Amino acid sequence: MGVLFYSSKKAAAVEILQEYVCTLASDEQSEICRSCEELIQRFHQPGKNPGITVLCAADAEELNAIISLADLFANTQLVLILPDRRLVTVGKALSIGPRFITYSDGCVEDTKAVLGKMLSRNSKEHHGSQAASG
Repeated sequence: MGVLFYSSKKAAAVEILQEYVCTLASDEQSEICRSCEELIQRFHQPGKNPGITVLCAADAEELNAIISLADLFANTQLVLILPDRRLVTVGKALSIGPRFITYSDGCVEDTKAVLGKMLSRNSKEHHGSQAASG
C-alpha cells in the first residue's frame, strides 16, 4: 500500500511530507501527481490504488475539481490540504470523506504525525493479512 501525493504547485509543505513518508516507509511506494489529468490517469491504471492519497488543493477552483473526482478516491484513505479555513471550503472537503484535513498554512508536524500513524496502521494490517493467508 503506497502513498500518492497530488499538488499542482510545488508547495513546500507537500515536499516535506513526501520526504517524510519516503523515509518512514521504506517498503512503501510513493508517487507524485502534478495535474488533475495525471491523477485521473493514475487511478484508472489497473492494479492496486494507493492506500493513502494526499491531495493539496491550491485554490477553491482546484478543490472543486478534486471533489468532482470523488469516485476515484473510494478505495483510498484521503488526507486533504485545503487552501483556506473558510467554512464553505471545509464543508465541501468533508463531502468526499477525508480521514484528515489540514490547511496549506497549517502545521506540517501534525500532518506528519497523522501520516505516520496511517502508514503504521496500514503496514500492520497489510502484514497481518499476508500472515493470515500465507
